[in-house]
Amino acid sequence: MVENTLKYSIWDKKNWDTKSDFKIIWEKLFTQSLPMFFTSYSKRSGKKTNSPKTYRIQKTNWNKFWIKQLQLGTFKILKNDLKNGITIFEENIISSKLGRKTWHEALMYRFLGWSYLVYGNLTLAKYFFELSSMIFDFYPDKKIASIESLKSQFFIIRCNIIQGNLAKASDLAEELLLKSKNGASYNFEAFLFIEMGNIYFQMGEFEVAYLYYEKSYNFFDSLENIDEKITLGLKMGKIFIARNDIDQALKVFDKFMNGLTNSSYLTNIYDFIIFFADSGYLSQALDLYYRRIRKIKFKLLVNQLDLLDQFDLIEAELLKKSNQLKDKVKAIQILEQLVNSSYLPFEKQVLALYNLCELHIIEAKISDNNFEAIQKIEVINNKIFNLGKKYSLYSHIIYSKLISTQLSVLRGDLNKSYTFLNEALEISRDNGLNKLEERIEIEKEQLITIVKDRRKLAPFERKIKDLELQRYISEALFDYHSEMSM
Repeated sequence: MVENTLKYSIWDKKNWDTKSDFKIIWEKLFTQSLPMFFTSYSKRSGKKTNSPKTYRIQKTNWNKFWIKQLQLGTFKILKNDLKNGITIFEENIISSKLGRKTWHEALMYRFLGWSYLVYGNLTLAKYFFELSSMIFDFYPDKKIASIESLKSQFFIIRCNIIQGNLAKASDLAEELLLKSKNGASYNFEAFLFIEMGNIYFQMGEFEVAYLYYEKSYNFFDSLENIDEKITLGLKMGKIFIARNDIDQALKVFDKFMNGLTNSSYLTNIYDFIIFFADSGYLSQALDLYYRRIRKIKFKLLVNQLDLLDQFDLIEAELLKKSNQLKDKVKAIQILEQLVNSSYLPFEKQVLALYNLCELHIIEAKISDNNFEAIQKIEVINNKIFNLGKKYSLYSHIIYSKLISTQLSVLRGDLNKSYTFLNEALEISRDNGLNKLEERIEIEKEQLITIVKDRRKLAPFERKIKDLELQRYISEALFDYHSEMSM
């Protein structure tokens, strides 16, 4: 989809610092949703079309200035330069208002919303998507205005899913589906079915999710769209895992792995195998990784060796979940290499840092001398926090606060732990990160329980210390009298 929508775009290698730079950002496009227009399809021929009525990013319909501004803003965001990317979109919104260019203004608001979505400020993201939708309603061509308004609202569904507002996401998806039947492009409905499948999957209603994935799959199958078929096939495979139909899940996985042609499916492979492990099938997931995935990664990425790190991250996450100490040690070794990788996409690098922190926390808990482990955690956690602050990634700042909470518990400073949790809670509430907010509330309750237990044990601890002191004094006096008698 991205290749078609970015026909006139920044993906010229001369615009990039290095070849690897180009590959990293290209990979990022497949793990994040760009607010591009969905490529239109001709229902009769089943082929992609670039009709100006439904596919508006055309060199003939937009002057070079607007195209370059759109490209430059997108370039900045994907290079993790949030501040300058947002500034470009904001300046172009002002120009659009002055020039009374309704279409351009609404589109720039959509990109502004996407920028905040990428960087975790979901409250602002939803606000700008809603604003974009409202402004599109004022576009003279009401049919096109209606379709583009729906596309801006589509990203509000994505925000609600990330926030965990699944009821709101479901209601809006049903509403958009009803409206889209009055003129939206066919593939818009197909992408909407994917989001509805994602909603019901997160709700645990796997059979309903399967029906939506199947509808979308059938559409893309009729167009022979291999990319979306593989994406949906892996999503449907997760539902077979949820049904405990492991044989069928593995058949589906093998079927779509045979059609794998590039690295754009790494996120879906990752989701499939981690869900497999989290569903109680860790040993089978590890076997699948070593038997199938590790073999295909070399065949798949012969000319993209820089992307092998992403496969290694899957291995590290699986080993981290193991109860075997040797597996955890191996996971630490892999992650220590990955956190210094210049090829790993930014989000995955932070994920590697966070996983490494959690492993060192386990190490600190079981170690007699945890000083060295705590020092390692502090260094890694500072990296996560600084990256979060630099790029305004609120979720990463929260993760850093949660690690700081665990560090304070290790040191026995429960008051400081409570402070870090409250700071994390405030950030999550301010930015609409509902899922993280729920997790923090649970951790807060657990911390309160620990504090209460410590208070109950405090008198006994004092008595034990008094008894130890008495024993020490008695032994010292005994030794003294023994020496005197000699």
